[in-house]
Amino acid sequence: MSQPAEILRVQILDRIVEVLGAIREGALYFATPASVSKRLTHYREVLKGPAYSVHVDSGGEATPELGDRRTETLYFNVKGVVVDDRDPATAIAHAVRDVRYAIDRDFLSGGAGSLQTLAINVFFDEAAETDNGYLSLEGKGQFEQRVRVIVRGTIATI
Repeated sequence: MSQPAEILRVQILDRIVEVLGAIREGALYFATPASVSKRLTHYREVLKGPAYSVHVDSGGEATPELGDRRTETLYFNVKGVVVDDRDPATAIAHAVRDVRYAIDRDFLSGGAGSLQTLAINVFFDEAAETDNGYLSLEGKGQFEQRVRVIVRGTIATI
């Protein structure tokens, strides 16, 4: 028995993981990620950063259209852990910028398999939430960046 085609929210989740995994330190980005996964990475596990965990987040809304078509707002969350004994606050700022820039750049590229081929639009409505220096004594920092993605499809495809 065959299974249905992969739903959009999983395709987008996988694409964000792929995009963040392709970040390389250099002219465009501050740091190459030590890891990118769909599994929550606890800050104590992270020995080298940044480490990113990508998840489908709660919330969103659905707007019915004609027939079984609909437009939905989905949320994704990138949780990051940085490691820097001297300046974790700057490391967080750099990591947040890299995450946002990589996702935005992929969407704007319009290339095959890009977020633009999967979604109507991608937004960063909120600034990243950080640990406010809580982990700085351990030489680490944490942040969460929420990403709003608008898609169009059917109940079966979203």
